[in-house]
Amino acid sequence: MFDDYAVLHWYEEWADHLPLLSIGYFAYDTVDMLRHELSRWTLEYVLHHFACIFVLLCALLPRKFVLYAYWALLMEVSRSVSGWLKVGEDLVKTF
Repeated sequence: MFDDYAVLHWYEEWADHLPLLSIGYFAYDTVDMLRHELSRWTLEYVLHHFACIFVLLCALLPRKFVLYAYWALLMEVSRSVSGWLKVGEDLVKTF
């Protein structure tokens, strides 16, 4: 579908919306965790959120790697969904 150059330099104005929304989510979730959910995992999540924000900004600011940013967000969603599925399996096992 795309050659390497086209994937690297592909950019459309509408493509910025999802990464920008995700950056907002990561920033909000970081502040929320620091205010309300201090635990031993907070530092790990805060570092993860800062890394995600950094990677998404690396794609948005030069307007390169935008398709890779979408792929990274898909991996993030996949990881979250698999975590929730594991929680659901554990709940089913308890009943």
